Amino acid sequence: MRQKNQSPVADVAVSLVDARGTWLRALGFANTDERGYFKLVAKVDVAADGNVAILSGYVRVTDADRKEVYRGKEALAVAPGAIEYREIVIEGSRRPGGPPEGETPGTERPPRPERPERPERPERPPREPKRKREKP
Repeated sequence: MRQKNQSPVADVAVSLVDARGTWLRALGFANTDERGYFKLVAKVDVAADGNVAILSGYVRVTDADRKEVYRGKEALAVAPGAIEYREIVIEGSRRPGGPPEGETPGTERPPRPERPERPERPERPPREPKRKREKP
């Protein structure tokens, strides 16, 4: 990942999206390193009959505000053992990127805020057992 002046773009999020712009979660995401390099590794599920689903998507790059700063124009097919190299040039400088669509690395959901501790409740006296009603 490079800027127009050929300087590397570090810490932007790279993911694959479908034609409608929906993130392909199964393919994850990666942040670029200080050289502007990134690596997306797809986990491939093999069906019982040996068939493998081949996904295709468009490369998307987002900044820290999750604003899209680049989207590829040609679809990229993801298949077992396939390696793709892409030279991506984006306009201007960008703030470091976070995960797409609010994801936190290694989790499916953002962490929940911590709850404050509840104050202790005073103990209640024990209840009396219920009385059985006699039938008339």
